[in-house]
Amino acid sequence: MTTPRDIYATVKLLLDRHGLKGAADHCLERGEELAAAGDKQGVYVWGQVRAALLDLSDIKFDGEVVN
Repeated sequence: MTTPRDIYATVKLLLDRHGLKGAADHCLERGEELAAAGDKQGVYVWGQVRAALLDLSDIKFDGEVVN
């Protein structure tokens, strides 16, 4: 089971290695790879990583309200 601490530790590593845009791109690519392999749990986990990344950044989707 992946804990929130695991998710945010992964986000920290991704940001350190790839920067914000690279980390976001990596999450999408990894999710796509796992989806192609039929790994639903992996897709879910990388979705959680991406959500945490976006939560900690100033990236917003089109039409999303900024606090």
